[in-house]
Amino acid sequence: MKKENSLGYFSLATTISELNKIGETNLANKLQDIVSKNELPKPDKHNKKDDRTTSYYYINLNEEDLEKIVDLFLDLEVGNLTLEGETTKAASHYSDMVNQWSSIKPIK
Repeated sequence: MKKENSLGYFSLATTISELNKIGETNLANKLQDIVSKNELPKPDKHNKKDDRTTSYYYINLNEEDLEKIVDLFLDLEVGNLTLEGETTKAASHYSDMVNQWSSIKPIK
């Protein structure tokens, strides 16, 4: 179930993949730990309790890590605009990722 400071499985999987592409393996590993340890409970009547793709995970990252992730997706968004600066499907996807990660509050 979606709660504050949580993201879904596909958002985390996309982020881990993109971080690995740019060599940010330490941060990617932190996110992999979140997937392993921070799954939020699903409602009692959820019909796919064992399907991690329907899961949400509590995000406990510091401000520096969150900034790296947001900056990564901002760069990807800009890099996928047309030459005229118009949005594309990929740029829109990365914009959505920026919005999702920007809503996460850092741990103290």
